[in-house]
Amino acid sequence: MSTYLHVSIIRIIKSVVFAALLLAPLLGHSTDSTASTREIDVYKSYKIISSDPNLIVSAVKDLIGKDRKVFFDKLSSQLMVIARTNEHQMVEMLLKDINTIPMNVQIDVNFIEGAEEESTGLEVGGKVEVIKHPNRTSTDIIIEPQAHRQMVTSSSNSKQTLLVQSGREAHLLIGQEVPYIEKIIEFGRNWGYIQNNIQIRNVGAFLNVRPQVIGNGPYINIQITPEISSLVDIKAYRVKYIRAATEITVFNGQTITIGGLQKDSNFYDSFLVGYNRHGMKTMLDISLTVRIIQPAKPSK
Repeated sequence: MSTYLHVSIIRIIKSVVFAALLLAPLLGHSTDSTASTREIDVYKSYKIISSDPNLIVSAVKDLIGKDRKVFFDKLSSQLMVIARTNEHQMVEMLLKDINTIPMNVQIDVNFIEGAEEESTGLEVGGKVEVIKHPNRTSTDIIIEPQAHRQMVTSSSNSKQTLLVQSGREAHLLIGQEVPYIEKIIEFGRNWGYIQNNIQIRNVGAFLNVRPQVIGNGPYINIQITPEISSLVDIKAYRVKYIRAATEITVFNGQTITIGGLQKDSNFYDSFLVGYNRHGMKTMLDISLTVRIIQPAKPSK
């Protein structure tokens, strides 16, 4: 859970507790500790429509106490709570705020791939001169070799659109081959993500993007985490570079550039590099535009 989202849930819980304290005298429930101990526990179930039931379970426990019995049944999508009557009222108030149908987030990805290739060669030019002498005429051929060296720059642009549920991850493929994989693996070993005895080959590079709509919008919290994947002993092996992860809050429809978020520039200088179809090394410039998509209303 992101720090921003965790703080938001805490604020909601505090608001619910404050409202419950204000309503307690009107509802005939005493906040006195002696009176509350005389209340009996009541079982209630709540239908959960949120995509993150674990978040709801955690929030309910934080609200009514860790010692209360709170369970989530996956088969029925029911939250089962055994608590006192006044605590159930607090749970109901909390669920009105956080038990909502999740929004979708559309991510428009723009890849600008730049490649630079050095071209060297030798050109042979010449000219012919006819020289007339008093007694004869001669033809001289003058050869002029020229060496050249120049940089050829090319670029290409590609787009991709992803639709992901708020709070879920989308995976952006950076490249099936990583030119500087030795450097990437070295970062992983130094940061404690890759053990020294593991040999990694045929690596693919990804960016994991997790958008989370804050409340009902228009702000979106985005977490971006680099990842490599490979096969180790015929098993899938994935490494997330949490230390190089970036978290930013943007407005609905705003565009961000991955290069502009680099807090570990040395890592990204090696990570955002690939090969094009000509075998040339390329540097990727990636921009993301995120938009909130409201869930479709059920047909009547």
